[in-house]
Amino acid sequence: MLCAQDSLPPRLRRVLVAGVSGVGKSTLASRIAAITGGQHTEIDSLYHGPGWAPRENFLQDVNRFTSEDAWTTEWQYPSARGLLARRADLLVWLDLPFPVTFARVVRRTLRRRFLREALWNGNVEPPLRTVFTDR
Repeated sequence: MLCAQDSLPPRLRRVLVAGVSGVGKSTLASRIAAITGGQHTEIDSLYHGPGWAPRENFLQDVNRFTSEDAWTTEWQYPSARGLLARRADLLVWLDLPFPVTFARVVRRTLRRRFLREALWNGNVEPPLRTVFTDR
């Protein structure tokens, strides 16, 4: 395990970014990919099919992109974590204070909802009332 003062291994080509929802995993993963020269694959785009249904080819798609020489993605979905961890050079864990993360989630959810921002495979955020009714 490395900390902020430790040197990174010389060849980082496969990087996972972990943390709770809204902490900035996708944003950081995209920036890391730009630095390492690998592709950033947003793992949510592989998992969520139309109507928010899990995609049947999810694990095959994860297997395919993690077979590449360089990649960055988020460490989510228990069914894929083992494969991701075995193939990664580095796992970065984001642990921000709750008030920061909560504010980010609220802003992101409101922006996506009110702008009807298309997410993965045509999905959009559900009505705000579902925050209280949808598990």
